[in-house]
Amino acid sequence: MRGSLAVYTLPLLTMFIFGLLGQVLGTQLLSESLELMIIAFSIFGLILGFVWVRLFTRRIASDERYQPVLLRAV
Repeated sequence: MRGSLAVYTLPLLTMFIFGLLGQVLGTQLLSESLELMIIAFSIFGLILGFVWVRLFTRRIASDERYQPVLLRAV
């Protein structure tokens, strides 16, 4: 459950956080292209989230706690 939560939620969460960061920085810098800054920061956050998930899955690949278990055959 934790593995799937990390894979699906973390990239979206980092995209959202970096988008907010881009908005805050853009309003403080009084940037004329505020939307472009928000989009760039959001994309960077999404990519950073995917990279983190990639490193996380490599680290837990042999961990038994993250392997699926067949409970019963139907």
